[in-house]
Amino acid sequence: MDEPIITTVDLTKVYGRAATEVRALDGVDFAVAAGEFVAIMGPSGSGKSTLLHIIGALEPPTAGTVALAGRRYDGLGDDELTRLRRERLGFVFQFFNLLPSLSALENVLLPALIARRHGADALRGRANELLTRVGIAGRAEHTPAELSGGEQQRVSIARALLLSPQVVLADEPTGNLDSRSGAEILRLLRGLNRDEHVTVVMVTHDPSAAAIADRVVFLRDGRVCDEVEGGSTQRVIDAFTAIQAPADEPELVGVGGTAAGVGV
Repeated sequence: MDEPIITTVDLTKVYGRAATEVRALDGVDFAVAAGEFVAIMGPSGSGKSTLLHIIGALEPPTAGTVALAGRRYDGLGDDELTRLRRERLGFVFQFFNLLPSLSALENVLLPALIARRHGADALRGRANELLTRVGIAGRAEHTPAELSGGEQQRVSIARALLLSPQVVLADEPTGNLDSRSGAEILRLLRGLNRDEHVTVVMVTHDPSAAAIADRVVFLRDGRVCDEVEGGSTQRVIDAFTAIQAPADEPELVGVGGTAAGVGV
């Protein structure tokens, strides 16, 4: 692997205490190279969303370290974490998180307004370029209610890229879309990753979505338990099936069919 852009070492997250303690992450070592597209999969409760949230500085770890381009940010104060999220990380969520009263263009510009970035003309130009890049330039003045789910997700991707983050974190980006819209969003993320060298870390429950990544990392019970190369939906399905098999039963392989979404 090239020099990692994201690194976690012995990352642990515990919720509750004593009898109510839940260990969401249990010593996770995880690294992503600059320009890589990595998908994270696992059964419900495996810790995949918790890992993404800690990488995204949305919540702190209980123990262990997390670093961006070699600089640790576990333990930083709220102001520093806010600056990190705003300037160096981009987020794409399942439910879009667009402000309903703003147009698509205004929603894309929102991170710059919050950051009080100067150079309005340049930022507006970049926002329009991004809306063109994600394929909805003609919808720039429409509000979210006037856009389809796929179009809203394209707006959220453009917004995530506005301030040129080092890493884009996508949490179930196709989870609230139909299969056709989801496939378009996945192709868009893959294209941005390849053409503009945007590093992407994506949590997904869909093997066919995960298969577009360079690498698929599997979590179970808060630990990394396997990883496979992307590019094959069936390979991802087989690996996902294997990690869910009880330890005292034979692993199931060769599951027929593929999940809905993008054929890879």
